[in-house]
Amino acid sequence: MIFRIFFLVLMGTAVLAADLVKYPVPNGFVNDYAQILSVDEACQLESISTNLKEHNGAELGIAIVKTVAPLDSKSYAIGLFNNWQLGQKGKDNGVLILLARQERRIEIEVGYGLEGILNDAKCGEIIDKFALPSFKHGKMGEGLIATAQKIATDISGPETNRPAATTESESFDFLIVLIILLIIIFLTIVTRGRFLGVLISFMLSYSPRGGGRGFGGFGGGRSGGGGAGRSW
Repeated sequence: MIFRIFFLVLMGTAVLAADLVKYPVPNGFVNDYAQILSVDEACQLESISTNLKEHNGAELGIAIVKTVAPLDSKSYAIGLFNNWQLGQKGKDNGVLILLARQERRIEIEVGYGLEGILNDAKCGEIIDKFALPSFKHGKMGEGLIATAQKIATDISGPETNRPAATTESESFDFLIVLIILLIIIFLTIVTRGRFLGVLISFMLSYSPRGGGRGFGGFGGGRSGGGGAGRSW
């Protein structure tokens, strides 16, 4: 009961501060607004989240921000989670890893549907064992990768993070994409660029909109207020 009241207070704080906070629009599962990740680290994190989504349906978002001001890190994590709508609608199987550089703070925010797997104590244990040891040595990317891998494994098991073998079907798909690309290039040359302009206009007209779902990848989940946070 006390926790639920505390959660409602946090939600109220987030609502009252909504006019002061403009949450960033996501572009993929990994969003490094503080530019601390290397290209390889960002790709590894994106791969972990993509594999989890494909094998389990759960959505793991990683956000690195310069600061969470004027909110505290927990309120910001709740607001960002609900703004991005991590997780599938009705299942609420989303998880957010938030890193605030200026506050030197990490938060794991969990959707309603995953609280049985990732309870508060478990999230705290993950941060202590997989994030903080690397963070204290300045290896932020390393700590985030280890944390994300552990969360993905706990949600759906060790098979989630194994690289998928290339199949004949995947090779065929690649061939089809290559043929389509060549056709687009040919038509663009023949029409002196007019075809490409029409194609781009068509794609923009069907681009996803609204709800903080900038790349259309998040499914409408909600935060349960559970999770854990730590400073380093």
